[in-house]
Amino acid sequence: MMSQNKQVKLKNMIAYGSGDFFGGGAFTILGLWLMYFYTNIAGLSAAEAGLVVAIGRGLDVFADPIMGYISDNWRGPLGRRRFFFVIGAPLVSVFALLWIPGFGFWYYLFGYIAFNFIFTMIQVPYETLAAEMTDSYHVRSKMTGIRMVFSQSSNIVAGFLPAAIMYFFADEKTSFVIMGVICAILFMLPWFFVYKFTWERDVEVSKKQYMTLFKEIKSIFVNIFSTLRVRAFRLNLLMYIGAFVALDVFGASFAYYFTFILDYNVSSASIVYTCFSVIQVISVPIFAYLCIKIGSVMSYRVAISCLLISMLSFLIIPIFSPAIAFALFVMIIFVLGFARAGCYFTPWNIYNFIADIDEALTTKRREGTFASTMTVSRKLVQALAFAIVGFTLSVFSFKAGATVQSSSALLGINMCFIGGTVLFCIIGAIAASRFRLTQAKHLILVSELERLRDGGELEQAPVEAVKVVEELTGWPHEKTWGRNNAF
Repeated sequence: MMSQNKQVKLKNMIAYGSGDFFGGGAFTILGLWLMYFYTNIAGLSAAEAGLVVAIGRGLDVFADPIMGYISDNWRGPLGRRRFFFVIGAPLVSVFALLWIPGFGFWYYLFGYIAFNFIFTMIQVPYETLAAEMTDSYHVRSKMTGIRMVFSQSSNIVAGFLPAAIMYFFADEKTSFVIMGVICAILFMLPWFFVYKFTWERDVEVSKKQYMTLFKEIKSIFVNIFSTLRVRAFRLNLLMYIGAFVALDVFGASFAYYFTFILDYNVSSASIVYTCFSVIQVISVPIFAYLCIKIGSVMSYRVAISCLLISMLSFLIIPIFSPAIAFALFVMIIFVLGFARAGCYFTPWNIYNFIADIDEALTTKRREGTFASTMTVSRKLVQALAFAIVGFTLSVFSFKAGATVQSSSALLGINMCFIGGTVLFCIIGAIAASRFRLTQAKHLILVSELERLRDGGELEQAPVEAVKVVEELTGWPHEKTWGRNNAF
């Protein structure tokens, strides 16, 4: 294990970023194609498809915080974080089993649950690495930018691969099986580089007294709920949930909207999504630059506003002639690609600084706990969102496997695709309007943390430090630096 003071070079940033080819790619493909696969290939009803995703994500309410706690407290020669990359990488092959047609509800349910647990085992420790490797605002922003390039590049794979495979294999069932195998291999490869070229913060993990399993789990959830007592984290969590779940609902409904509302085939939907993803990749460096120049919060406001406007624009497409409607659709896709890059980039860029704010309040470093809180919160809300999508389609008489849907089913698709996405956009926008972290305030915070770590008295804090700490933690200054019951 190495010190976070070691210089983070370009090769380290690239190796770190490559890990999100799995993180971004796996759930982009699942979010875009899984419900479509369940209903149109595997033969599940829309309600059953939504239930599979909802249960799988819902169980992560327990898996994510437990994994965050384990990672924060793990002791071993391979480190607290990177040990899980070594044992988790081979298990990623389970991804291929999700796409085998011909099985029933229980096979797809247990397969999805298994993959979710494997994903959690790898992703929760991975989310902590930027904060582990450096304290620099600029370096963390660059690392997040490179990570998002890999994540968005995986979106291109998610869009292009089905179209490319369907070009050679006309049978959709065969195409999805081959896609699953290829993606499983691609998702395993980056973890060798992540393990080899990243490191962790030198933190002494204290030995704990033995507790029963119930008390251990209880302490985990007490710990995770304590993160919500940090004001900046509460707001960032709402920004994260708003943006990510909006895009999850968009992705889950996209294949249905494109196939049944716009009347294009799956291969065409795949090509359009590829173009959409290329725009995202191009836009990531733009948002990395914006985060440094105007701040992460303002960059998020730009992204969520563009996403909201573009989704509302889908409402007016039907009133135009086909030629104008298509041109408008292309314009919307360009704006959506730009917005999606920002919505993915900025909340995780902000997350990299939350542990510093928490340290000012509790004196602890809890990157793993905050990472697990973010991922479990998203999955919990996402579970509800996907269940609603599935049951909404069922209520509006969506017919699994049908090539043409009723007007009632088309209304249900529109409600999910536009209404669901817009709802979560509004949640994110409201939270962003109240968020106050800036680069200047972070520099003041880091300076104050260094003073306190060196033995400085809390009462001797500069006036500007007092103001920043109170604003970001949401606590009176005299109750910060461990003088509270927040943790």
